[in-house]
Amino acid sequence: MCPVMIMGHQLHGPPTRPPFSLHVLRSDGRELVLSLPGNSEEVRLRTDALDEGTLQYNIRAQSSEPTADTICNYVCRGDFNSAQALAGWVRAESEEYLLHKWKDPYAAAVGAYLLLRLKEFDRLRDWPRNLANGIPFLADGCVLWASQLAEEDPTQADQIRDYLLQGAQRGFPVNTAGLRLLIDGLTLLDHEGCEALQALRSRAGQVIWSLR
Repeated sequence: MCPVMIMGHQLHGPPTRPPFSLHVLRSDGRELVLSLPGNSEEVRLRTDALDEGTLQYNIRAQSSEPTADTICNYVCRGDFNSAQALAGWVRAESEEYLLHKWKDPYAAAVGAYLLLRLKEFDRLRDWPRNLANGIPFLADGCVLWASQLAEEDPTQADQIRDYLLQGAQRGFPVNTAGLRLLIDGLTLLDHEGCEALQALRSRAGQVIWSLR
C-alpha cells in the first residue's frame, strides 16, 4: 500500500458554528461527503491506493481542545479501558466540557458520550438536554439525552421517542458513537421510527464502522 496524496487545510472561526461538510470528488465521478465538527481547526486527508485500484481515505480532524480530541479518540476506538485507567482526569475533563457547553458544544458532546458510556449519570446531570435544546444544528445532543433517559428512566418513553426523532431530523450526529445510538434507538420505535431510520440510511449510504 502506497500513499497517493496527503493534504491539509487550516480552518478558522468560532467552535459554535454548524458542522463542516467535506466533499471529496472521486476519479469515477462519485462524491464522498463527510460531516466534521465545527470546532475543527485543521483537517488532513490521506488517500492510499489498495489492491485492484481501490482507494482508502483517512481523514483526521484536530480541534482547539487537545484534551477533547484525546477523549474523542477513546470514544471512537471504544477504548474505555484506557479511559478507565485515567478515570479521575477523564471524568473531570468531560464534566468540565459539558459545564461550558455553550463555549464548545462539540467538546461537550464528546465528554457526554464518554460519561454516558461509563454510566456517570451524576456528572451528566441534565446537561445533554440543555445541549439538545440549546444547539439546534447538533443532532448529538438529542441522541445523548434520549440515550441517557433510556438508561436512567426508560418509563419516559414519549420523551425518548421525541428526542430520537428530532435528532434524526437534524441530520447525522458528528460522532460515530452518536450514529450508532441513533440507529439503535430508532430501531426500537414504531412506524415513525422505521421511516426516520430508512430516511437516515438512505442519506448515509454505506457506513463502514471500523477498518482493521
